[in-house]
Amino acid sequence: MTPEEIVSNGGKYLQYTVPCVVDGAAPVIESCEYDPETGDVTVTVKDNQYLAAVYAVDMEGNDLTDPVMFADEASGESHTVTLHVGEQIAFYVGAMDYATNEAVEPIVEPHDHVWSDWKVIAEATCDEAGEQYHYCTICYEVESEEI
Repeated sequence: MTPEEIVSNGGKYLQYTVPCVVDGAAPVIESCEYDPETGDVTVTVKDNQYLAAVYAVDMEGNDLTDPVMFADEASGESHTVTLHVGEQIAFYVGAMDYATNEAVEPIVEPHDHVWSDWKVIAEATCDEAGEQYHYCTICYEVESEEI
């Protein structure tokens, strides 16, 4: 980077031109495979600029592992990491770049739903039906119905 000399208001100044990249693209999770026997999830991720971290969290956002961090030299490359999450039925795998763009992939193993109590969204009236919902307390799948 070579400075350019600028003369302004009788003074001399050095002006540097610094490239600036705006990154609005999230990383891409190219593949994600969970092995329930070992408790490992293998993730391949690519970012157009600089990948910062790959992580796994439970359905409530609690960390299941420490994130795998990447150096800023890892520009534009695919990376494969294995995270040990233990025995899980439902969780998220995420990737974040240094611009804080994020990609998240849900991982849900087949399971019997454990439903919450029904919650009323809208009470029924004489003129219109109402609506209620409940959700699985494991994977957060939602079901709704008219009442």
